[in-house]
Order: sequence, then structure tokens, then C-alpha cells
Amino acid sequence: MKKALLSVILVSMMIWIAFSVPGYLDHRAAMAKWAPEKAGIEAAKDISAGSIKIYFHGSFAAYAVGVDEQFMPLIKELPREDAGVGCVIDDLDVFEAQREYATRYNKIIVEHLQSRLEKNG
Repeated sequence: MKKALLSVILVSMMIWIAFSVPGYLDHRAAMAKWAPEKAGIEAAKDISAGSIKIYFHGSFAAYAVGVDEQFMPLIKELPREDAGVGCVIDDLDVFEAQREYATRYNKIIVEHLQSRLEKNG
């Protein structure tokens, strides 16, 4: 009886680990990828490389977060990247980190485009 109970407990723990640990690791990896403090670093690299883009974020209707309406003409020709786009949100923490990351990145890109436009008149 004790061996059977121990076996059930052990199998249950193995199942729990098999299903929860990968999800936890995915969460940690996504949070590291979308860490908002890294947005400025990526924006600077993209500006230096001449490969800027605009991140879109949203569930029902994605939009260029962090970009005021008046600056939409500046970004209309830029490539678009998804940063948390879709109707199904599996991880709200990651979704919010994506929004903040995209907002910070986009603001830096818009400032860069504005300054370039002002220099070129």
C-alpha cells in the first residue's frame, strides 16, 4: 500500500514538473527577451545599422504604441514587427512587458526620425 501511494505521488510530481517547468522557463525567456530596459539598446543598434522598424502591440486592434497620431506619417513606410499581437493572451506579464518594450523602442525611433527630418529641413 505504501509503495503504491509513493508511486502515485512520484508519478504525479513527474507530471507536474513535465508540464509546469517548461511553461515557467518559457515565461522567463520571454520576460528576458522583452525586458523594457533593453529597448533602448535595440533601438540604438537598429539606428546605427540603418534597419529601424516600428513595433505594433495590441490584442483586438494592434497599433504603433508610443507613437502620437501626428507622427504617423513619419513611420508609415517603416517595416512592422509584432510585440504582443493577437487575441489570445497566454501570459499577461509578458504581454505588458512587450507593450512597454515596444513603447520605449518606438519613442526612440520617432525622436530619431524627427531629428533627422529637422536636420534635413
